[in-house]
Amino acid sequence: MAGERVTTGTERWRQVQSIIAVDPGSTHCGVAIFAVVMGGDGVARLECRLTTEHTPEGMFDSLGVWGAAHGNSKLGFDVMVVEKFVLYPEKAASLSWSTLGTVEVIGVLRERCRQDGTAFVLQPASIKKATEGQLKARGIEMQGKGPHARDAFLHGQHYWLRVKAGV
Repeated sequence: MAGERVTTGTERWRQVQSIIAVDPGSTHCGVAIFAVVMGGDGVARLECRLTTEHTPEGMFDSLGVWGAAHGNSKLGFDVMVVEKFVLYPEKAASLSWSTLGTVEVIGVLRERCRQDGTAFVLQPASIKKATEGQLKARGIEMQGKGPHARDAFLHGQHYWLRVKAGV
């Protein structure tokens, strides 16, 4: 994808220093912000710095603030991980006449990443249950107040686990 700054292969985790993960929605969005830190043992670890929930407008307003906190006038993150929107047939009728606000939110995030040269990664919602099991097995505690913040936390962790594994 254009603007991708993360290389492929097993060495790419060394280039990722910060990750923002988003669980998008038309009325509420979950956000988790992570930093990659090196332990005294030389092993890179993912440290969650923030989990929060916002309206889409509140999230967009905060993106610049979070970027500035990382010393950057742009987004300030190496990677943005976003839960993919899929319209399931059984839910299609309930979304009749909808403007599909979640899709709009994803489009704005994708464009912002393109403008800023931030890697943009979509993940299916289906990763959450397995990732939660992986975190539990590794002794990593779930973070986030509210379902959207917790989902964003899981998406960021899932991305990190895959990058560290070289997948």
